[in-house]
Amino acid sequence: MEKRAIAATLTVLFLATMAMPGLASAASDEQSISTNANVGSVAPTVTNVYVQPSAWDPWSYENILVEVQENNTLATISWVRITVYENDSTYGATDANRSHYTFTYTTTGDNWNENGPGGGHLNAAGSAAGSPSSTWDNYRFNIRLAKTANPTVAWTIVAEAKDGGTVDNKTFANKFTVNQYISQTLGQNSVSWDPINPGATDQACNTFPATTTVIANDTWSLQLKMENATWISGANSFAVSNGKFDLDSNVSGATTFTTAYQSLYTSQSYTAETGTSENMYFWLSIPGGQASGNYTNKIWVKVTN
Repeated sequence: MEKRAIAATLTVLFLATMAMPGLASAASDEQSISTNANVGSVAPTVTNVYVQPSAWDPWSYENILVEVQENNTLATISWVRITVYENDSTYGATDANRSHYTFTYTTTGDNWNENGPGGGHLNAAGSAAGSPSSTWDNYRFNIRLAKTANPTVAWTIVAEAKDGGTVDNKTFANKFTVNQYISQTLGQNSVSWDPINPGATDQACNTFPATTTVIANDTWSLQLKMENATWISGANSFAVSNGKFDLDSNVSGATTFTTAYQSLYTSQSYTAETGTSENMYFWLSIPGGQASGNYTNKIWVKVTN
């Protein structure tokens, strides 16, 4: 009986010892390590170029929108540039009125500049930069092409954007075409024969020759006609066929006037930006016995592609 009681007591003591808290605790030491990641600047991205309309009239301001994205906001952009050229030219060609233009927006000073071909083709007041606080926006270049810009091929745009260290360069081919352009400036408002007597034959006008200055970006022709079928002075008249015209002073090859257009110059090449001056020679014959008076008519001059 006594031995059994001792064994039971020992067992109870052992179990109590195992369950007692604080006799065996885990040790710990918590510290930190600093981290640093230097995220590099990503190049700006030219995402698109928008052109309206798709067919341009020379010497008329139109818009080119360059869409730029910059992860650090557009405030980091240094400049945006467009190179506009007809497809018979190349990106690196020299700027020229007929074929090649370069324009740059510079963030410093908010400056809009025409790099070439010489000025008068960029409207800074109509242009606009992207918002510096945005990560993407459009840069609007309000530009016009010269009167002699090539209408026979499509035009391409290269758009570039630069931040502090990198440049994105994108080519957008065949973005628009150019319409034909033609204009003329007459050298005089009137020509006269004074005096000219009945029976006179092939008399040159006093202002000999008359001139017109033509500006055209494509091949062109010049045509002449008389407005009325007769020269009239009150109740008197004589036929339009008494007049002649030519491009030189030799009347032997001259063309007789009618009231329908007839060609004086044909298939002429496109002109310089300042135009080309062309001569027009006129002659008049007066029927014998024609009554005296101040006879009038009107010469129409048409330049056409």
